[in-house]
Amino acid sequence: MDLVQQIVPTNEEIRYVREQIDIDLEFDEAGKFFMQFLRFKDLPDRVRLWAFKRRFEQVTSVLHDQIATISKACAQLLDEKSRFVEFLSLVLTLGNYLNSKPQMSSTPKMHFGFQLSSLTKLKDTKSTDKRTNLLQFLAQWISREHLHLRDFYQDVATVSDAARVPVSVINQEHLRCKRQLSEIRNQLATISQDSLESDSEEALFDKNYYDLMNLFVGKATSTMIEIDRLWEQMKDELKNIALLYCEKEAEIVRDPQAWFLMLDQFVETYKSCLLERRK
Repeated sequence: MDLVQQIVPTNEEIRYVREQIDIDLEFDEAGKFFMQFLRFKDLPDRVRLWAFKRRFEQVTSVLHDQIATISKACAQLLDEKSRFVEFLSLVLTLGNYLNSKPQMSSTPKMHFGFQLSSLTKLKDTKSTDKRTNLLQFLAQWISREHLHLRDFYQDVATVSDAARVPVSVINQEHLRCKRQLSEIRNQLATISQDSLESDSEEALFDKNYYDLMNLFVGKATSTMIEIDRLWEQMKDELKNIALLYCEKEAEIVRDPQAWFLMLDQFVETYKSCLLERRK
């Protein structure tokens, strides 16, 4: 189909040939092949939309899986009983303890939460002797005093997969599928009933195209309704993530990949600290 798309003439080329060339002239084999294109209405668009039909199932399967990955990561992060949430409580407790020390802050105050982007800064907070950092201390403390939290990242394992899902690309592909499906509906509406009932070769081409694409539109519409439902559900879950973790809703919904990537990088840094300790 890709090869056909490359060789099929454009609408402009077909229009030019119809205006400039006497179709009753004798042509060589290549010319005869080209002239066959003139017999069929909207051939370039039909070829393009037929190519979309052929790849639709694969594209929507990928969309479904990618949206499901993000939803699974959200479900794990929204589980308030997970070890990840308990781990964050421990980080907050440690932060408040350090802030209560006069040498750490001249105006100590209690905090009731923090943005998760602050997690990536733990490794940058050095001890007084510069030999260790706060994240290394945290990993050691957890391994010593809160062993059940040491592998907290297992409770949010899908975050790593979600960090590799390009949501902006998914959105573009989602909208492209809806747009091209609408284009097929509009195209089918232009095929007249007279054409479908005629016995000419051109009409037979129209009828075959109409029947196959009409069947495809019915099935594809059901698929897109389900994709739309999952997409909206995913957005609601991301909004809940923003609410639970005090993040900016607009940023989370627009580019969740960046947020998941930040969390994934923190987890990998934390796991490196655990490995250093075991050595």
